Amino acid sequence: MFTGYNVVTGTGKRDRAGCLAHVRRRFFDALPYAPEGKLALELIRDVYVVEHDAIAAGVAGTDEHRRMRQARTGPIMARLMTWLEEQKPLHLPKGPMGSAVAYALNHWTELTRFIENPGIPPDNNRSESALRVVALGRNCAQFQIMRSTSAVARNCAGDGL
Repeated sequence: MFTGYNVVTGTGKRDRAGCLAHVRRRFFDALPYAPEGKLALELIRDVYVVEHDAIAAGVAGTDEHRRMRQARTGPIMARLMTWLEEQKPLHLPKGPMGSAVAYALNHWTELTRFIENPGIPPDNNRSESALRVVALGRNCAQFQIMRSTSAVARNCAGDGL
């Protein structure tokens, strides 16, 4: 798990939440090697259907949303957990499917934390998108500095300096 958030979650006041999108991506990448991973993708899709329904009903982030998650998402995630435990002995631990299964099982507590808290999304896509802007800005600034430095070097070389 990424340790960059430890400074925030290590305070004892915050709990780390997992990212269902990362789990989904691992199973998607494993599909060519283990087509049975399609079931995991379908179950994860069903979780997002509940989220879509909450938004459509105008209850996202409310206590009603929490109840929807408990009633609908809880059983979906329980089914996913059962399936993961069944799949674990069937795949090589370092293979694509074994790695996807292990990742999900190793982060299960964090991955299911959102069920009880409607303020926690099932993934961190929005956070990563926001951070990507910062990273891209930093990379762009570094590129501009390198570009201007090389232009200065070219100009100096042309001046005989």
